[in-house]
Amino acid sequence: MQQMQAQFAAEAAKRGMTPQQFQQLQQQQITAEAAKRGMPVEQYVAELKANIMKQHQAQQQQQQAQAQGSGQNHGNQPHVHGQGQSQPQQIAIKPGSPPAPEALAVAKFLRSQDLKPRTCIYNGDRKDMFKGTSLKPYPHLSHP
Repeated sequence: MQQMQAQFAAEAAKRGMTPQQFQQLQQQQITAEAAKRGMPVEQYVAELKANIMKQHQAQQQQQQAQAQGSGQNHGNQPHVHGQGQSQPQQIAIKPGSPPAPEALAVAKFLRSQDLKPRTCIYNGDRKDMFKGTSLKPYPHLSHP
């Protein structure tokens, strides 16, 4: 709730208004839009809320479909954490597309290394993975 209030106050400040002035402006705009559509303000607000909920649900379903598609297409590949990252990196994958040969080569190389393998459950499927916190510098590479 405080985060929403902070966002509201920031939006008001961006427009050079106090939060109260910004709220009044929004109420005026909603009233004018409801009158333009020939409906009571309460009905217009309920319609807005319903549309926002539909959009939110559609967005969630799309994200779930993308997550399921990526989990099914690349089930045997390990998940790699990048240098210094605490969250896995999300890569968009087109459902039904074959894995890139470069990605398969990297996965094969990483599986051949002495890494601690882990098994996790992702979208209801068992996946092989490993995790790392940082990359150690290679001694044969010199940095200027």
